[in-house]
Amino acid sequence: MDKYEISLWNGNEQHLLLRRDTPWFPDRPSDTPLPHGPEDKPASAINYLAASDSLLWVLATVADDNWQEATSYRDSDRRFDEILEAIDLRSNQVVGSQRFDRPFANFVEPGVVGRVEITGNASVRFRVYRVVRETEGR
Repeated sequence: MDKYEISLWNGNEQHLLLRRDTPWFPDRPSDTPLPHGPEDKPASAINYLAASDSLLWVLATVADDNWQEATSYRDSDRRFDEILEAIDLRSNQVVGSQRFDRPFANFVEPGVVGRVEITGNASVRFRVYRVVRETEGR
């Protein structure tokens, strides 16, 4: 089964185990080396975690559906997608999940992500995105 697991610890004791069954995070034996060549499909990885009062924010990198079209290994926008999830720590339920067609650098704070962008005139910017949860019917 495809899944990821996150263990939250309180001192020396495991406080909570979050298990998320999802098709975009394939199981891989722990002794299997990560793919690292430009011809290898990028491996899924949880890159960053951030916690707020009641939410755990998960930022995971997965292979873009068209990763083979990347012109080089450093062509991260074509090689990778990013999945951002919010998990309610009280109910252990995913309350939001979104796939983006670009990788993010990291969390600026819980619910806020950023990424380095290079403009057409070669200036470098760090763009910040705030995640807003919309409810149905809104």
